[in-house]
Amino acid sequence: MNYTPYLYESLTMSSIDPTVNLITNLLTFVVLIAASIGIALTFHKAGEAWWKALIPFYCEYTEVRVGRSPVSWFWIMLSAGFVATLVLTMAFFVIMMGDGMASVGMSSFGLALAVAAIAIYVVALTFYGRILHNLAQTFGKGLGFTLGLLFLSPIFWLILGLGQAQYRPEQSLMADPTYDPEVYQPLGIPVPAAASAAEAAHPRLSPGRVVAYILLILVPLLACCLAASYWVDMMNYSALTQTTPYF
Repeated sequence: MNYTPYLYESLTMSSIDPTVNLITNLLTFVVLIAASIGIALTFHKAGEAWWKALIPFYCEYTEVRVGRSPVSWFWIMLSAGFVATLVLTMAFFVIMMGDGMASVGMSSFGLALAVAAIAIYVVALTFYGRILHNLAQTFGKGLGFTLGLLFLSPIFWLILGLGQAQYRPEQSLMADPTYDPEVYQPLGIPVPAAASAAEAAHPRLSPGRVVAYILLILVPLLACCLAASYWVDMMNYSALTQTTPYF
């Protein structure tokens, strides 16, 4: 008996099961919201605007500022990540072409590209780890906490943002020598008199308001993405159940 049709149907239908994808996407969105709240509260403690946590790349650049790391680390991390993604995409297409043409050489070259991409990703991850380490030090945290920020981001960002740790830029090994606690601004830039007056007139937001604003921004946006994704999955699932190819 040929089981190929049934195996194909089982694997394909399970891979786009709308319920499974809905739960997976929902959990992903919860993790994303938790991480965003933790990063925003951490920025808030450091005197940075909380909304910077919601902007890709600018968020990482702000982490460099808060941790007083060299800006060159940010550009190296960003460049390495971009190059690694490009090389990995090339590797995927080369491997697919090699499989289609039954070419061992093409497949081997594709695997070599994939290994190179992984190595470049490690470089990006190393520099990002150094950025996070300097940031953790400004809050009095050590290497273990840095690894937590790197591999268990939502949990440790929430601990940092909601915990009792206070921002002390001078604790970082890469601390800016121009640091002055009386006129602190990231990168040692003095606070303009106009800005100080404006801050006095409009006090900083409370952590509760920061969390509320993030939820007001992210929850509707992610809910729309979740609904659109579920609708597409339902359409694909419906089409698959009506026309399943057999061999």
